Amino acid sequence: MQLLSGARLLAAIAVASNVGLCGAQEIVLGQTASPNHPVVGTISAEYNAGIKLAVARANAAGGIRGRKLRLDLVDDNFDAKNTVAAVDELVTHHDIVALVGAMGTQPVLKLAEDKTLEKYQLASIGPMTGLQSALSKPNEFPVRGSYEDEVRAMLGHSARLGRGKVLYLYYEAGVGPLLAKLVPDMAKEANATLTGLTGFEVTQDKTLQQAAVRKALDVAAGPRPQSIILLAIGSVHSEAMKVVRERYGQSMPVYSLGQVNPATLVKDIGNEAAWGLMLSQVMPRPTGISMAITRDFEADRKRYSASLPSTYMFLEGYVTGRIAIELVGRAKTITREGVLKAAEQAGQVDVGGFRVQYGADARRSINPIELTMLGRSGTLVR
Repeated sequence: MQLLSGARLLAAIAVASNVGLCGAQEIVLGQTASPNHPVVGTISAEYNAGIKLAVARANAAGGIRGRKLRLDLVDDNFDAKNTVAAVDELVTHHDIVALVGAMGTQPVLKLAEDKTLEKYQLASIGPMTGLQSALSKPNEFPVRGSYEDEVRAMLGHSARLGRGKVLYLYYEAGVGPLLAKLVPDMAKEANATLTGLTGFEVTQDKTLQQAAVRKALDVAAGPRPQSIILLAIGSVHSEAMKVVRERYGQSMPVYSLGQVNPATLVKDIGNEAAWGLMLSQVMPRPTGISMAITRDFEADRKRYSASLPSTYMFLEGYVTGRIAIELVGRAKTITREGVLKAAEQAGQVDVGGFRVQYGADARRSINPIELTMLGRSGTLVR
């Protein structure tokens, strides 16, 4: 499986995203993310690449009302304290009409706390978080399903297979502690029993990271689980998986969020240890042919970004970009206020069969959560 660094991903799409750009009349979208961050770098880069691929598609078709689009990114280092300043910069210096693909739960919550989106009458489309309390904040227009729905899918799947005793293991960063508070009730709904609910601290040292996970598992010592839900991403997830395999063996079923990059995991721990990991997915299969959105994605990827592999996160960025461009196109005036109003009044938005619903009563994805499994070859199978 091909693995590209954040920097290489950004370089690979630079030409595609600048197809036919025309200067002063450009419509500018903005993103806050951190393509070189050790935890979210790959996710940020793939998501950014997907949005830019959608921009390249739109520009090749003439843009919106004869104006080309551009995506500008300001790196907030995945630190909520920097996100407000990053959005300030995007608005005041880049004159963006919408925020697209803001990366991370804590940054999204910080924008809400400071009322930054409301101050600028700015729509935030497709924030890269799944925590429902963050997705429901003012001016947020989610594209992905919620983390709660993903965890419910994991718990339900495990219980239906007769593996009702579940250990929930999470990293004490980002969404980890916030989501953990909701897990006991979700387990009851799924007729699952938690054998443990335990978090571990995050460090940048691999040896210390593994030690932190072992300590958390020691604290949670109880009945042997029949499956494990491991909530972490990036290198933190990889080190935690090593300890889980060491402690419980290869036969222990493990579930994680689809934000885990399979290529990174296989590179870090090898095919054998990664094999069998179940990942929840909020997007359809990127190479599938049954939906127009995935057919479009593959055609555009081959046309503009053939060096980049088809991944779920790359597709999610593309879908987000397509939805953002659709909303900009619906705006009566292409301004921040105009795009926000168009989003608020959008109703159902359908891009190639992928649907979201935006209105006064609900702003959400209306697509199913799927589970995939990492096969022996290091690729995902359904």
